Amino acid sequence: MKLTIITAATVALLITGCASTDNSQSVAGNQNVVDDKGQVTHVCRTENSTGSRIGKRTCRSVEQDSKARAEAQEELLRMQRSGMTGPTN
Repeated sequence: MKLTIITAATVALLITGCASTDNSQSVAGNQNVVDDKGQVTHVCRTENSTGSRIGKRTCRSVEQDSKARAEAQEELLRMQRSGMTGPTN
């Protein structure tokens, strides 16, 4: 009887644990905010910090997002040309 209760409790915990690890929302990627004219005004995404499994939702304007991507690409190319292995800041 005691073994049956322990087994049932273990199965219940396993099922609950598996149900709570659904990352479909954060893995799905970007979500765009659209204005009345149907144009994308902001891009929202869930970003995970290093060492954390909990994501933080950040929203940026399209211009900010494009600028950040371009700066990251420039930094990557600069590092590859110079043979650097990490950021300089």
